[in-house]
Amino acid sequence: MFGVLRSRRWQLGLAALAVALLVVVAVVLLRDDPEPAPRERRYADRTACLLTDDRGVTGGQAKAAWAGMQRASLATRVKVQYLTVTGDPTVANASAFLNTLGLQKCDLVLAVGKPQVEAVREAGDRFPGTRYVVIGETAIERVTSITSTDPTAVASAIDAEVSRLGGPNGR
Repeated sequence: MFGVLRSRRWQLGLAALAVALLVVVAVVLLRDDPEPAPRERRYADRTACLLTDDRGVTGGQAKAAWAGMQRASLATRVKVQYLTVTGDPTVANASAFLNTLGLQKCDLVLAVGKPQVEAVREAGDRFPGTRYVVIGETAIERVTSITSTDPTAVASAIDAEVSRLGGPNGR
């Protein structure tokens, strides 16, 4: 008699487990999940590139320029990136890094630092589809020069220059 009760309890336990499992599966399959938010950022087909000295975007005017570039990118979806010139702080070395940005087809190149600005001067029309902006005084005809030393003004001027590239909310 005890053997019959044990097998009956065993059968009822298995039946309860099966019902619970079916309920869990039904809830999972029938649940209406909202679509998760995209994890990637969709950019416009334009790129603004910053050429900096060996301190990257952490020092001096490059920090302000990078802040302006990021602000413009958020508003216009223009992709922004920077390249740090490593090695000797010479125009020849900076020119090699500038060529990298040109070959990457940057639509706008911003240069910060004396060797980087001079590299832009020497670049001439090597990359005719690229627009150039330099931070500091220069008298290069085809290059926009931002002469302010105030970080807030530099960031705002760079924001405006990058925003000119366009994007969903830009020009």
